[in-house]
Amino acid sequence: MKGSLRSIEDFIATIGEWKILVKKERVSKSTTLRVLYFSQVTLGIANGLSLSYVIVYLHRERHISYEAAGILLAVEGVIGILAGGPAGALIDRLGAARVLVSGFLISALSMVLLADAHTVMSGFVAIFSMGLTNAMIWPGVGAFIGEVVSLELQPRVQSFSFAIFNFGFGLGAVVSSFLINLNKVSTFVLIYHLNAGFSILAALIFVGGLVASGSGHLLIRTTDSSATQAKPRLPLQGRPSNKGYREVFADRVFVRYVVLSFFLILFGYAQLEAGWTAFVTRYSGSSARVIGFAFALNTAVIVVAQMMVTRWSVGKKSSTLLFLVGMCWAFSWLLSGLTTFALIPKAAGDFLVVSSLGFFALGEVIYSPIRGTIPNALAPEEVRGRYNSLAGGTWGAAQMFGAPVSGLLLSAGLSFVWFVPVAIGAALSGIGFLTLRKRLPESALWLGRSKE
Repeated sequence: MKGSLRSIEDFIATIGEWKILVKKERVSKSTTLRVLYFSQVTLGIANGLSLSYVIVYLHRERHISYEAAGILLAVEGVIGILAGGPAGALIDRLGAARVLVSGFLISALSMVLLADAHTVMSGFVAIFSMGLTNAMIWPGVGAFIGEVVSLELQPRVQSFSFAIFNFGFGLGAVVSSFLINLNKVSTFVLIYHLNAGFSILAALIFVGGLVASGSGHLLIRTTDSSATQAKPRLPLQGRPSNKGYREVFADRVFVRYVVLSFFLILFGYAQLEAGWTAFVTRYSGSSARVIGFAFALNTAVIVVAQMMVTRWSVGKKSSTLLFLVGMCWAFSWLLSGLTTFALIPKAAGDFLVVSSLGFFALGEVIYSPIRGTIPNALAPEEVRGRYNSLAGGTWGAAQMFGAPVSGLLLSAGLSFVWFVPVAIGAALSGIGFLTLRKRLPESALWLGRSKE
């Protein structure tokens, strides 16, 4: 009972923190933040409407094989990786706000193209556009927050932005569950057009809100002589650094962390995006409504539990926490796999499908405060950006390989060929992080501990 009361108190305190955050930024930034939040929740609704159905749509409605559909989704990851560098340069050159607006509009275009994708080539063009969207929007959000929010408040703003996006995603998933009929292509076309409409609405909210709030200057990046002649910032008291990626790859502990992270995401997030929906529709017989409620539960767990779990995690060993992430995701896939057994009644199977994404969300909220902490704790000051870049690249790489892996496993025609390997992969990845326990320095081993 005391534990339950403590959880409620933590949740109330979390809401209080968000209110304080807005109050602290009220004088000059709160309206700008509200504009960002409204555009984020709108984009979340757009993504929730259709994101989880892409591989199902391409296979069942456009008669593209699972293998080809998986490869098409891999293109999204490839483009995201290749376009990441140029997108970052555009943010520096044009400003985060303009790149964000462009990302919203390209997202809308990609959905219109996907709705009309009848061949592998037309599907490729749509997925290519989706990859550009990811490369522009997510770095753009982070950079925009960096432009308008003081440094000490950025973590909480980032967390709230993540939570409210997931809230919108859950709403979109529930709505799509009532609209989608897996046997009618017209319903898929409808949700992709709705996605495009909400993406355009997000752009209009963002641009209109900034202009109306007096922050329209953020949409215009001016260049003056002082800016063009400014010298680049130098690390370590102005001394140039000769360190580069050679030094990063020489850090064996960090390289091991990156490799393990790749496999954790490959058998975790990448399977959620590429394989899980196709698995439960094909082998579990789950309806679109059940899938929608599963994503809604996933979102609810993230929104409610994120800050509470973050507080609980501080002071604990990051290797143990990462082990728990792998176990949560492995258990999630096993729950989904149980639904394929004949002894499981249909109602119980639907309950397990929904519950599986609840357990997956638990792994997500444990993982969230860790993934950016370890690279910064391991990185020397002068190559911190390279450490973070390499660690972040594991996401795109894992998603790139995750889609064809899912397509290959699903095409075997046997349910256990998908859920058993991915569950084992997630579990082994989590176990692998335990090998870092004696290798990580104290600042990286204990979550929330400084280098000093």
